[in-house]
Amino acid sequence: MYTLGKQARALFFLYALAFAIISTAPFFVSAETMEERRLRLESELAVIEQDIVEKRGVLSEKQAERTSLERDMAIQPNSNRRARDTISRYHALEDSRRNNR
Repeated sequence: MYTLGKQARALFFLYALAFAIISTAPFFVSAETMEERRLRLESELAVIEQDIVEKRGVLSEKQAERTSLERDMAIQPNSNRRARDTISRYHALEDSRRNNR
């Protein structure tokens, strides 16, 4: 049977150890990278959530403005009709005054 000498066994062990360290290193590096990525994504999420809060405030303001404008538009035809009726009555009154003279 073939037996390795002490130097060969030591060299084989060093190569095996180096291979083990090199092959597992990306896992440790990627774990750090994953942690950094998680922190970056959490930071981006916080910014987006703050943006949503601000946009909701703007949306609420615009909805209130829309409601106010819709009320104004609903009132406007009645105001126009009343003004038109008042003008018509004024002209009718003026016509009747002219006819009575």
